[in-house]
Amino acid sequence: MIGASGSEPDGFPEVAIVNGAMNVNTTSLGSGAGVYVYRNTGDWENPANGLTFLQNITEGLVDGMGEPVTVPAEVRFAHMNADEHLDLVVSAASLEPNADPAEGTWGVFVYVWNSQAEQFDLKSHIQTPAPVRGFAIADFDNDGLIDVVAAVDLNQQTYDPLDAAYFLYNLPYDPGRLELAATVVTGTFLNSGDVVAADFNKLLFGLPLIDAVTGDLFDDGVSVLTNGGGFNFGLARRTPACSEGFNAWLFHDMAVGRFTAGSTREDIAGLLRNDQVRILHGDGRGNFIYDCGDNENPGLDTDDFDPPGGGGDPLPPVWNGIAVGHLNGGTKPDLVVTVPADLTSRAWILLGKGDGRFQYNAGDPKYRLPLDDGNGSDFSKLSIQVVCADLNQDGFDDIITSNHRSHTISVLINSTLIVGGP
Repeated sequence: MIGASGSEPDGFPEVAIVNGAMNVNTTSLGSGAGVYVYRNTGDWENPANGLTFLQNITEGLVDGMGEPVTVPAEVRFAHMNADEHLDLVVSAASLEPNADPAEGTWGVFVYVWNSQAEQFDLKSHIQTPAPVRGFAIADFDNDGLIDVVAAVDLNQQTYDPLDAAYFLYNLPYDPGRLELAATVVTGTFLNSGDVVAADFNKLLFGLPLIDAVTGDLFDDGVSVLTNGGGFNFGLARRTPACSEGFNAWLFHDMAVGRFTAGSTREDIAGLLRNDQVRILHGDGRGNFIYDCGDNENPGLDTDDFDPPGGGGDPLPPVWNGIAVGHLNGGTKPDLVVTVPADLTSRAWILLGKGDGRFQYNAGDPKYRLPLDDGNGSDFSKLSIQVVCADLNQDGFDDIITSNHRSHTISVLINSTLIVGGP
């Protein structure tokens, strides 16, 4: 999975990618575990010059013989200590999907930037009760330090509880070191999938309290974990009136943003198993209104490329990635979605209308961007996670994907992707 920093002292966001689980649903290593970090040079006139390799982080992820002891799953940049530099947070799953929870290495790793050595060094590792994958970062207790919430890995189907989210406290006396502050059992049918963090419940007075929402795999709803302060979280299950039955949601990746112009309420975007994007409109009180109509959830046209294995339907959206960005120069948030393939994967562009809905034109190729470079070998096989960041600081977000089967990343520099959209 991939992450991009919001900014660095030079103004150009850096890029990090984990190398671990080749298959998001079964933890099988394609090659040695690590976190690859790339420095953004800012020179995107020739895209080949844009990223330079900085470091392969393996500390804590492999043993003395170089053999993996865990599977790094997702990565985020965050200010975890008191200096001006961004650090790295990495979630980790298990090498064995059915491993005993009392054995093995997993949890959350924190790597802090070492200015003298110009590299990231391992600061801390916390072993969570079960392996984790999706996670979000936020200051949950308003102490000025970034904390972490992580969801149980979707591979693990032998643990009790299956459906937990772990809140990890960043220790004020040793910033960058985490300890388990709360375990919230979400009450889902199987696993919690991904998790996002924002102030979804604005009714509580005083400082904003950041809440969390899990997109529950193999379930029609989400779990809202409302922050009551002091790492006390209440739980509410939200199930849509337009439920499509078992396996309707299959959230692997979610995105959060304010999709209605002028609104201070946070919304969530996720994907259905029938290749549709569904928007959950937050009401600011911890509730969500589900868009159920097809006119508000345009289906993604996936008939023009080969899915993994060739022929048939594309992979179910449990594989998909989704990200929020500003792609066409406006103030309305847009969405990028990946639907991975064995051959050329694509990024789907959904332009925000500013009323909580999104425009997608299935007949216009500018809304379906191939991730291959067009120069021979396909370097975009099985593109799953996607992030948006303004890599060249021109005011337009660019697109970066992690390509799991080809072991590469793809970068689409925005020359305004779609001129003039809504």
